[in-house]
Amino acid sequence: MDSSKEKAQKLAVYIDKMMDIVVKSQCACLNSATAELSMQELRTIKFIGDKKQCIMREISNHLMLAVSTLTAIVDKLVRKKFVVRNRQEDDRRIVNVELTEKGLGIYNIDKEHHVHISEGMLKYLNGEEQDLLLNLLSKINSNLQNEFPQKV
Repeated sequence: MDSSKEKAQKLAVYIDKMMDIVVKSQCACLNSATAELSMQELRTIKFIGDKKQCIMREISNHLMLAVSTLTAIVDKLVRKKFVVRNRQEDDRRIVNVELTEKGLGIYNIDKEHHVHISEGMLKYLNGEEQDLLLNLLSKINSNLQNEFPQKV
């Protein structure tokens, strides 16, 4: 039987291979639908889409980027008409960022693509295996969040 460390190494290889497939297919899917987006631009669109509206500090914390780096990314997304900035009326220093209709289109394409990839993964498993996989991933996700909480 493999040691715990050997199992962890195998799992790391499987995760890397799956992530490589997901990222490559995601780039191909999105680049055929839009002007080319960098991975950071896509991650920014995804975060804003999940939140609906957020401030720059929330995005920079989530993406683990300096606000100055994020500002350059958001500037590009504004020029490409994927996001808009709006200053809060009560505090003009706070800038809200939200998706435009074009940005929402990219966000939705990406969400659909993730579902498509997930369906592709699940089709190799029977119903019981699918339920087991989802339960195990839920358990792992919950415990990882407790073990490695993100500061936002």
